Amino acid sequence: MSPDVWMILAFAGFLIAGVPVAFSLALSGAVGIMIGLSPDMLATMGTNTYNSIAKYPLIAIPLFILTGLIFERAGVAIRLVRFAQALIGPRHGGLRWSLFWSA
Repeated sequence: MSPDVWMILAFAGFLIAGVPVAFSLALSGAVGIMIGLSPDMLATMGTNTYNSIAKYPLIAIPLFILTGLIFERAGVAIRLVRFAQALIGPRHGGLRWSLFWSA
């Protein structure tokens, strides 16, 4: 039987056994990889996986989101905005300028 058939059978078997769908997908994918790939290919799978996801510009996006969440939770973001508002003062377009200066 081909690895595709083994994956489908493993997926159906895991679902019938009561395994959650996400784990069934992961485990049936692992079954397909183990049956369908030769040992030489399995030896290079880690390197290929790393090389395919090691795109450093793409890593910057979640890190910017993480930094923003840390700033928000720690109170740094609100302190920056308050400091910028104190520098600008109450004037027309003050919120815009305070956001500009806090960034």
